[in-house]
Amino acid sequence: MKYENSYVAFLDVLGFKKLVFSKSKEDKKKIESYFEIVKSEISSLKTVDTKQDINYILISDSIIISIEQSQDETQKIENLRQLCIAVGKIQCKLALHNIWLRGAISSGETYIDSEEKQIVGAGYINAYLLEANHAIVPRVIIDNKIIYELELDSSDVLINKLNRTQHQYLFQWNWYGNHMIKIEKDIPLFINYFHNIENDDLLMVMNNIQENIYSDVTLYKKFKWVSDYLISYLYHKEKQLGSSMAYHEYIRLLETL
Repeated sequence: MKYENSYVAFLDVLGFKKLVFSKSKEDKKKIESYFEIVKSEISSLKTVDTKQDINYILISDSIIISIEQSQDETQKIENLRQLCIAVGKIQCKLALHNIWLRGAISSGETYIDSEEKQIVGAGYINAYLLEANHAIVPRVIIDNKIIYELELDSSDVLINKLNRTQHQYLFQWNWYGNHMIKIEKDIPLFINYFHNIENDDLLMVMNNIQENIYSDVTLYKKFKWVSDYLISYLYHKEKQLGSSMAYHEYIRLLETL
């Protein structure tokens, strides 16, 4: 077994057990959609040169995605960026189908064999434990230790290195002032999975939030966080593109939840 220093994402589907035990045809279809979407998105990503080195394992409600680090510091940042892009695309696509992910990305020596569905190593365990103990709501967080491993001074520096001018892959906390951020900064780094969402898809996500937020008292906190995260994003888009009646109305509706 050959271990490689890797970045590893461990992702978990919220409410999967309920879907499995449900007798509803709609829920059974949702499980089928989940597997189809993940496989399709990964296959599509692997056709892109920068993402060919991504490995993944899909078992029940768990998605594990891994990419080797590099000896070159610039390439190391690029590989982490590509993993974040892959995770964000899967998160957003599943959210459109009302399937919500929670997870974490960490680093460490890891052995992964996608064909045999085998994985072992510190990177995997670190990501698994972070997801279980700290992700809490539908988001994928990034291990703080990566900041120091990359010899950076702060989370803001890492965010700015990974993000591009038109693509905010990680949530940017200093968008036009913190007064527009509706979510608590309990975790400095998480995937900004709605960063490229368009109007039609935005309405679909809002409908999915409304469908879930009052369905169970234990779900309110989770989907209130998603609602507030989306509001924060819409404030940013509104400032970026100028006043938009549509965004203003979306924000108003979300704030009533």
